[in-house]
Amino acid sequence: MVRIEDFNRILATKKIGDQINITIIRNLEKQKLSITLENGWEKTQKVMLELGLKVKPVTKENLWGIVVIDITKNSKAEKYGINKHDIILGINRSYFKNLKEFSEITSHVNLEKEIYLLVMRKDDHNDYITVTKQIGEQTGKKEEKKKTTHR
Repeated sequence: MVRIEDFNRILATKKIGDQINITIIRNLEKQKLSITLENGWEKTQKVMLELGLKVKPVTKENLWGIVVIDITKNSKAEKYGINKHDIILGINRSYFKNLKEFSEITSHVNLEKEIYLLVMRKDDHNDYITVTKQIGEQTGKKEEKKKTTHR
């Protein structure tokens, strides 16, 4: 049995079109599922691994985005000040409400260029963070923005 914490790492090794067989427990009953990976997931995982982020969807009512649950030591995410529990609201000025939209947006991210992240912090203010191609290239730029509500 695979822990949910390891699921993203396992998926990152798969390719689009690969079929994954999983067993879930729902309403105290085991259910077997066969999942075929669709376009976008592979690129999403590559982007997250490149940045050093482990993320999951936000589960709070009236809030959307992707919450950072872990950061790889010495990664770009750590270098540019992304913190555990930050909520990523947008990438490259595109906003998303769920994991599917997040995957669609990250499938178009060019890792050879700067990546702009809109991040909500614990204290309810938002930062725009610029992550550059090379870790030593330049310092991440932060632009503080007052809390905004996106619906």
